[in-house]
Amino acid sequence: MEYITAMEAAGKWGISDRRVRVLCSQGRIPGAHKDGKSYRIPADATRPPDGRERGNKQANDGKQRISPLHNDVESEVAVSLLAELLGVPVCPVVRTVEDTVFSTFMNDFSKEYIVHFRRLFGGARSDNEYQNLIGVRPQYNDDFARMILLNFITRQDDRHMSNMAIKIGSGGESFYALYDNGRSLFYEDTEETVREAISDPAKNATRFGYSGTYWDYVQEIAAARGSLEGLIDLNVGEKEVRAVLTEAGFTGYRYDGALVWILKTIILIREHSRRLIIRSAKSNNA
Repeated sequence: MEYITAMEAAGKWGISDRRVRVLCSQGRIPGAHKDGKSYRIPADATRPPDGRERGNKQANDGKQRISPLHNDVESEVAVSLLAELLGVPVCPVVRTVEDTVFSTFMNDFSKEYIVHFRRLFGGARSDNEYQNLIGVRPQYNDDFARMILLNFITRQDDRHMSNMAIKIGSGGESFYALYDNGRSLFYEDTEETVREAISDPAKNATRFGYSGTYWDYVQEIAAARGSLEGLIDLNVGEKEVRAVLTEAGFTGYRYDGALVWILKTIILIREHSRRLIIRSAKSNNA
């Protein structure tokens, strides 16, 4: 039988390679097995159905909790609330019952339609997804930067070209508000994993594409722009973050871990931007 790697399956199915490894560990991919530290997956395997999705497969739809052990519903709500504080456009979510949230559509179906970014690429892409995005839609550079900053701050673990979109209507096209944010903020992580991650967010940032972590991309964006000022509101404080996590329903170690992660990443971004500004000022005065 022909096999592929988790990374190859991730590219084929439009999800993260970490998600593929989780599916393998849960026995949800028939024929997949571990070979040393890696998984071997049958080349003809299909992506298992997503437990959160039901009914209409459009960009914004109802999402149910993946399993009782997952915190994705709470994360979906928390990211929506936090994004509002940071100034990043995200589709608002509504919790209908304890285990289900619905995203609010941000388009008029009678006049506008949504196109996923994966449909905007005609051929092969490089491993640097940030540069891929800029290459295909340079006019949304600020939107991409804000998305990456938010994804770093919320430890997003499943951003890919099928959950990013543009909106097209009679007035042209625009960057669509972010959606499908539930796989973030330690939605499926153990207490040990959370503890290790918050000890060093720069080192333990999640990945976007194959070439780097969100922290790598934050630094790349900062270097290109000279600073990160003006992209998001970096003055969000502990009291506000606590209110967001409480409203979203976080408890226990996930509450504590998400609080520390969010505050530490905001400080990292703010201090890195400040250092670049100081360095630039010294260079100009030299």
